[in-house]
Amino acid sequence: ILYKTMYLFLCTMVDVTTVHTQRVVRDIVFLVDGSNYVGNNQQPVLDFITEVPLDIGFDKVRVSVVQHSERPSPNFYLNTYRTKDEVLRAVSGLTLAGGRSLNTGIALTFMKNTILSPTNGGRAGENVPQFLIVLTGGRSRDSVGEPAVALKTEGVVPFGVGEKNADPKQIEAIAHNPSFAFNVKEFSQLSTVQERLKNYVNLPDQELKAFLEEGKTIFTLCVSVVFCMLAKAAECISGFFWVPSDAEDVAKDIVFILDDSDSIKSGFGAVCDFVQRLVEKLNVEERKYRISVVQYSDNPLVDFYLKTYSTKKAVIYAINGLTAKGGRNLNTGAALQYVRDHVFTAASGSRHQLGVPQLLIVMTGGGSSDDVAGPAEDLKNSGVLSIAIGIKNAVEAELQSIAFSPRFIFNLPAFGELLNIHKMYMDCKFVCKFHLIFIPVELDAAQRDIVFILDGSDDTRDAFKQMCQFVQRVVDKLNIGPNRDRVSVVQYSREPQVHFYLNTHATKQDILNSIESVKHQGGSPLNTGRALDYTKKNIFIASSGSRILEGAPQVLVLVTGGRSQDDVRAPASALKKDQIVTFSIGNQNADVIQLQEISYTPGHTLTVPQFDDLQTIEQKLCHNYVVFLIDGTDETKESFSGMQNFVQTLVQKLNVAPNKDRVSVVQYSDDAAFDFLLNTYSSSDDVINNVKHLIHKGGRLRHTGAALQYVKDNLFTAAAGSRLLEGVPQVLILLNSGRSNDEIRGPVKALKDTGVISFSIGTTNADTLELQTISHQPNYFFISDFESILDVLENILALINRLSNQRLPTMTPQVSGKRKLINFIMYVCTPATGSSVLCIIALDNLDRVAVVQYSRDPTANFYLSSYSTKKEVLNSIRSMRHKSGRPLNTGAALLFIKENIFTQSSGSRRHEGVPQILYLFSGGRSGDDVRTISQSLRENNIKVITIGTSNSDTLEQISHCIYCVSIESFKYFCLSFMEIFFVLFIVGQTLDAGRNIVFLIDGSDDASDKFTAIREFVASLAETFDVGKEKDQIAVVQFSNTAAISFNLNTYSSTSEVADAVRNLKPKGGRPQYIGQALQFVRDSIFTPSVRSRQIGRVSQNLVLVAGGRSRDSPRGPANALKSMGVAIFAIGSRLTDPIEMEAISSKTDYAIAVSDFHDLKNVHQSLMTKLMGTGFKRDIAFLVDGSDSTRRGFPEIRDFLYNIITNLSVGVNNDRISIIQYSNVAVTNFYLNSFLRKEDVLNAVKVLSHKGGRPLNTGSALQYVKENIFISASGSRHKEGIPQILILLTSGKSRDSISEAASALKKSGVLIYGIGGKYSDSYELHTVSSENKVLSLADFSELPKIQTQLLEAIKAIPSYNKKEFIGKCNNASAQ
Repeated sequence: ILYKTMYLFLCTMVDVTTVHTQRVVRDIVFLVDGSNYVGNNQQPVLDFITEVPLDIGFDKVRVSVVQHSERPSPNFYLNTYRTKDEVLRAVSGLTLAGGRSLNTGIALTFMKNTILSPTNGGRAGENVPQFLIVLTGGRSRDSVGEPAVALKTEGVVPFGVGEKNADPKQIEAIAHNPSFAFNVKEFSQLSTVQERLKNYVNLPDQELKAFLEEGKTIFTLCVSVVFCMLAKAAECISGFFWVPSDAEDVAKDIVFILDDSDSIKSGFGAVCDFVQRLVEKLNVEERKYRISVVQYSDNPLVDFYLKTYSTKKAVIYAINGLTAKGGRNLNTGAALQYVRDHVFTAASGSRHQLGVPQLLIVMTGGGSSDDVAGPAEDLKNSGVLSIAIGIKNAVEAELQSIAFSPRFIFNLPAFGELLNIHKMYMDCKFVCKFHLIFIPVELDAAQRDIVFILDGSDDTRDAFKQMCQFVQRVVDKLNIGPNRDRVSVVQYSREPQVHFYLNTHATKQDILNSIESVKHQGGSPLNTGRALDYTKKNIFIASSGSRILEGAPQVLVLVTGGRSQDDVRAPASALKKDQIVTFSIGNQNADVIQLQEISYTPGHTLTVPQFDDLQTIEQKLCHNYVVFLIDGTDETKESFSGMQNFVQTLVQKLNVAPNKDRVSVVQYSDDAAFDFLLNTYSSSDDVINNVKHLIHKGGRLRHTGAALQYVKDNLFTAAAGSRLLEGVPQVLILLNSGRSNDEIRGPVKALKDTGVISFSIGTTNADTLELQTISHQPNYFFISDFESILDVLENILALINRLSNQRLPTMTPQVSGKRKLINFIMYVCTPATGSSVLCIIALDNLDRVAVVQYSRDPTANFYLSSYSTKKEVLNSIRSMRHKSGRPLNTGAALLFIKENIFTQSSGSRRHEGVPQILYLFSGGRSGDDVRTISQSLRENNIKVITIGTSNSDTLEQISHCIYCVSIESFKYFCLSFMEIFFVLFIVGQTLDAGRNIVFLIDGSDDASDKFTAIREFVASLAETFDVGKEKDQIAVVQFSNTAAISFNLNTYSSTSEVADAVRNLKPKGGRPQYIGQALQFVRDSIFTPSVRSRQIGRVSQNLVLVAGGRSRDSPRGPANALKSMGVAIFAIGSRLTDPIEMEAISSKTDYAIAVSDFHDLKNVHQSLMTKLMGTGFKRDIAFLVDGSDSTRRGFPEIRDFLYNIITNLSVGVNNDRISIIQYSNVAVTNFYLNSFLRKEDVLNAVKVLSHKGGRPLNTGSALQYVKENIFISASGSRHKEGIPQILILLTSGKSRDSISEAASALKKSGVLIYGIGGKYSDSYELHTVSSENKVLSLADFSELPKIQTQLLEAIKAIPSYNKKEFIGKCNNASAQ
């Protein structure tokens, strides 16, 4: 660098013409700003071009001039003029084209592809140096970085010259290196640059070549290694966000793979020296840079892992001690795979899960003996940035496979060149002033918003039909529905065009029909960047149906057939920042690098030769969910290691990742228990490590049938990570060593009916018939013993892979994400009650119904699984015939229902936590005992609601007391009791059966001196709750290095018992603290399916963590698993805890509470109780706002008023819900009751409300609109659950239409209306619209703050419906 600087200095001091004797041959292009930025400075610009001393001639220096503003415009090409006079005349006659903005990036690309091409006189093919002089007076709108890189990599030497309004960073990015960038204050000063340009351009060829070769080498590495790091804005490559950071704060994991084979032995010292010099410049320590070195030849060998050394001194010492172990063969592929599976893992010290960049530097000196491409692709898909350095005999194609992109390849002729590479790394700040943040997005969700962007340009006209068919095939495999997957389609060429939004179609068939009708748009050029930006701003928003604010995964699928003519990086980066996962699919004409820039990660980029081959893309997207069911009886103890080895080997062949294959392991003997679920681990490495450490279960009996049933009920469910309902293949592999001691046929049928594909592997002791029965088609394998199990591995793998290409039919889920709480309704009919059943069926198609009649003995008219639609159920009830008979044995009927109806084989979904409800209609005294079976029903959490005539005196013994209703006669049941029944429906959904509260407290040695304070804090909290069987229930778990239950939820049945038990607790002891493990323990041992099934009574699940120190393991995964189950987590930490960790654990940011010392816990008692108990408010509140022209000036006051009111409400999915509608001549919804379920999101939406405008004022039609579109279930209304419905009308004028009918209809439907009128509102209208005494009048909307408190108090005085009041109303109505 010193040499270069001195040389250039000397060049500027000597008259070059006295030194240069050889002929100068150059191609020189002037790219001149022709926009309005130049203004009246045209002449200085033209003088600048003409006065650069050049020896112009067709065989000497060729010149071209191009102007640019929005678009480049050539004035003449390199081969247009042959003499200097012609060029000077052409320049003197130029006039600036003009233009409002600059797109210098587009112009640079035009230079490379057009102006410097051989067709237009470019002589790069003749090794003629090519210079580009860029003169600009303003900032470019588009990115100049990558186009400049493309020019430089082609050998073009750019100079950047900028006037005061130009961006110096853009000028520097354009220039070959910083010394080739010039900035002047005024165009009149351009003459100061001419002399320096002359010196550079007129260097003798040999000196120029030497100078440029050095500069090119330095620049190439700058570009290749840190191109994105040097970009001005936060650039994005393949799912990584590059964001500014001080070098001191950077953290990276860097792994070196070094070839130490026999062919490179002589140069191994130079390789080690290179690594050592590089490490010396890095900030190596535990929290910043971590280094690992792996040597390889025939096999890889780890010299040290990322976690081995935490200081630079230790790493350098270890590098100094490296010796080449030698080896004849070079297996680079195996080394790459080994590093992925064993080095870039958390166990080895990798921090990839924390978003720390993962860098791999591969140094190899020869061709590999094995496949390199596959393992290299796996590394890229894992987010590893790979740099490939080849020395001597390295194979270029292999280096290309390894490198993250072609720019990250260095192929050196000799070991001595490594020193230059080292200089380049350092000159380019390889220590990184930017760092990577990788944001993983989970796509395996019940709800996803998926947008397809289709290239509709002229180039795809012939292939557009295939593109649409591809979209149809993908949609056909999705689970479409308002609360499931939503789809939108956008087509684009020059401009984007929406065919339908995410909320346009609610059914799969509607979407398929709409795609069928899509016509090719046509047009050019292809502006992919504009389409991406448009989609982000107009499709991925709440008003278009996006659920991005609700946390639903957002997916974008781009299908394109060409290179975009505009910038794609900024829009792609913006999409990734919003965690919108983009898949890019292109044909042979698409730009692969551009596709990778758009995609979320490189693994999300897919290419096909032609769009006819799009079917292959679908196969790439397929994956499998595999459950291993292992015989863990005593008989298999000796062969258990063979089973483990089989599972590990098979897992290595699968692609275990968040959006790909998933694996679970279950062992069974007398009973079954999972070792881990499908959603527990998301990498092959983690699965294999856990399989290695499995402990044999043991047990005398072999209950295969029960185990199969267990797998169906507990593993192939959404909660356990299964995507069965979405058609993802679900595979069960049974490893069995003997005949089952129980019946298998029922569970086998249930599994097959669900769509699970089973394979059986049995030893000589296994029952062949059982294996055939269990297996699919049947696919079963017989082996002599489990030691020889690997013999069938390839067959199993082939069958699994075959399944991945035969995606299962999408299963329609039986229960929606927001399921009603009454799903299983059993009717036990006595004589003359059949007609009563018909008139009270008011269920969704998601509910299941069975009907049983009884007298002496019971008879099922139909089971829960018999019918799947309401229509079928009603038809069956209409055709029912009276059973008759005596005596009335209600006890026997209840037993029959428990054993034959509330079972999985009959369609019960109790195992999924779906509420089980029994309605008993009885007209007389039972002839048998009902008490024992009634108790059994209660213990099994089956809610019994009894409706009986005066003859029935055993009802209260059967039902929970509040579910007992007595009526005079069934004869008038339909007419007089229907309203009561619907109230019971509401009660069935809104029962307040209390809370489950689990206290997870630090019982470690570190917290022993604070344990008394913790104990007293928990006891005082417990005393606030109403503990009882059908009320609040409390458990306490202590943790340190392990977790243990102090007492469970059902241990104590009164508040005093819990408080006493807490005050008698002793600290558990132990260290250190493993919070993640403790959270997992609580999930598995406390919040079990039976506990979660208490949700029938709206039991809230709560966890209060009290921690005294930082966790030694990651708590994020277990915490997220608990949250996904609906558990609200509150985290309280002391000054020694990590506040970020506490926030990550908590369900909400404000659920993380910090205290300086545990003795201060009493200070947070009230705030925690407020959050735990909730405000008690559950209301659906809609604001109907006058948005006519007359309120334009006062709209800011209205907006502030709404903001202040909502700020003081308890907004949340289980609290208050808010909607805002504006109206004038028509009504328009700003957002619905279910658009935003967090207060923060609602307030943000209110902040940006814009005035609607329009006239006249039609209040009547607006009220009707609210009734039909807002206070309905689809918009988030909970009117069916008895939640108060409130409408607040703000109006400033008299309505042009009638309001009385619409207002009356709203009130009759139970909506409470508040009317707020401005100066010109009609008092009579306000009183007509409003509920009684609910009118507030103002002189002007500026007075709104005066009524804020009054309105809030009125709203908060409206309680959520109380179950006892409703039951009382029911009984009163019945009596009347």
